[in-house]
Amino acid sequence: MSSRVTLRQIAEKAGCSRSAVSYALKNHPSISKEKRAEIMKIAEEMGWRPNAELARQMSLVRSTVMKTDLPQLAIVINRPKEIMEGEWEFAPVEQLKGAARYAEKMGYGYDVFNLAEDPLSPKRLKNILIARGIEGIVFCCTVDPELPVEYLEIGKDFACACSGIRSSTVPYHAVLSDFLSGGRMIIKKIMEAGYRRPAILMPRGLDEQLGYAFTGGVSSGMLDLALEDRLPIQHLGRTECFIPEYEFDRVKQWVLRNRPDALVSTDVEHGLELIKELKEEGLDLSLYCLDWFPKFKDVAGGINFRHHEIGRAAVDLVVAQLHTGRKGLPNVQRCVIVEGIWSDESKDPLL
Repeated sequence: MSSRVTLRQIAEKAGCSRSAVSYALKNHPSISKEKRAEIMKIAEEMGWRPNAELARQMSLVRSTVMKTDLPQLAIVINRPKEIMEGEWEFAPVEQLKGAARYAEKMGYGYDVFNLAEDPLSPKRLKNILIARGIEGIVFCCTVDPELPVEYLEIGKDFACACSGIRSSTVPYHAVLSDFLSGGRMIIKKIMEAGYRRPAILMPRGLDEQLGYAFTGGVSSGMLDLALEDRLPIQHLGRTECFIPEYEFDRVKQWVLRNRPDALVSTDVEHGLELIKELKEEGLDLSLYCLDWFPKFKDVAGGINFRHHEIGRAAVDLVVAQLHTGRKGLPNVQRCVIVEGIWSDESKDPLL
């Protein structure tokens, strides 16, 4: 094996100092863009590779120092306080908690920016991030509402990752729920409980924002059902992320005609209201939740997508970029998929 190419050798060929090479290979803005490109090209031609063990040791040193330094990460969310504290809210709250706790555990300080509570302009937000020495951003891009694209654009000057949803307009690395395995799991669990003819009630606005990922998961799971028991998935509403009340009458008539033995939805609040009305019509059904939260006491079961783990993984993606000097839009978007668990499985610790 040939000996490792050193920074000093690269510096000699590039005609610059060793420290300039070090900064350039970290893509540091203190070196001009042209000089960075030149040094990176020379290093690549010479066969230079980063020392992974040294990078790991240095990251541990930096994380120790950062505990007393200025905040290094920003967590950006767009959710009104009254909604965050509401009975049915869970995903963005847990993603935020997971990101914050893991950032602290890794030795990073953090600031939370809730645009719904403090409506900063994109320019103002960017200036604050720069002034505070923040280098990385976790965008809690949970749906309803997704963060406006003009705020996502800010991240092009930082190391970034999105949690919960990915943006097709500004494709940073993202962390998503494993909707495919979750959809298959819920159909399997329903069948194990003795049900054979579930009805899937899907809010169109939510599933559309996720590229119909929920639909894909449950559709693959329904292949295990008998052909005559595969009821067509009911996409409800227009742009809503919940089952709108104006759909209730139509859905009730559809359910009464097709006689399912269980209901599956992402919307527990309105799903329970619908079940109550169906019971008055003489049909008693159980509700299963495709995005189950611990607060849901009146459902038969569901998929816990462990949103705190989604927030935690988003921090991991940002920290990895900081350690390698990368920022902005990646050449290839990476999506980390977090596995869900069944709601009655053993407690899943936050960290």
